[in-house]
Amino acid sequence: SIGTTAGATNVKNWTNNGLSTNVLTAVSGLIHGQVYYFNVKAENNAGLQSTVMSSNGQMVDTTCITSSVFVYVNADNIRIYPNPAKSILMIKGLPDKHNFYGEIIDLNGKRIRYLSFTSESIDIADIADGQYILNIYDTFINKIYESKIIIYR
Repeated sequence: SIGTTAGATNVKNWTNNGLSTNVLTAVSGLIHGQVYYFNVKAENNAGLQSTVMSSNGQMVDTTCITSSVFVYVNADNIRIYPNPAKSILMIKGLPDKHNFYGEIIDLNGKRIRYLSFTSESIDIADIADGQYILNIYDTFINKIYESKIIIYR
């Protein structure tokens, strides 16, 4: 159940989840600044129920809603070449480049270059020879692609 106090069912009544340990439910009409609690209880084969356990509560913040649009990308369609590269790295397969950003990091995890995808070519002439990791993220900060790249002249 979901309620405005721990154990309450005033937002969403008890739902039988069967044997599943996961749950996903849609709730509409949440109020900005209101704290909501997710409640669970177990029932055994004899119909006996456990005590209700509640989350610590989540406050709704409607001011953080953006107009960004998520764009699904199949990472199998992203192509990075040449590899090894000398001075230019080509990145193909990102459908709407302004919805993505990237980074080149060294093998110690240090960011060498932040990438905004304004074109399909990335100038890497000023990066030292070596092995690096190229990460590509969508605008929701989900990593969608990772590849080892080699810069060698």
